Amino acid sequence: MLRHIATTFDVSVDYLIGYAEESSYKPSTIVKKNDVHERLEKVQEKLRYDDDLLLSGAPLNPEVGTFIDDSLKFVLEQAHKLNEQAGK
Repeated sequence: MLRHIATTFDVSVDYLIGYAEESSYKPSTIVKKNDVHERLEKVQEKLRYDDDLLLSGAPLNPEVGTFIDDSLKFVLEQAHKLNEQAGK
């Protein structure tokens, strides 16, 4: 749970619990900024663990969040298949 909070705020767990004065978290070493899969996984993580998300300014219904998460999973699976086929 602390890892998810730390990821959300781009800080280290040590920083959250007071063991470090500066965050040792380096987003660029954890998420490749140009990797679509990793970016979408980060969105999926937020959908699963953040309670205060909005959809066009309105609170996101948890069932809608699950729908979006499942849809992203499907899209990523299909994208990988198409990318593999294109590479052949």
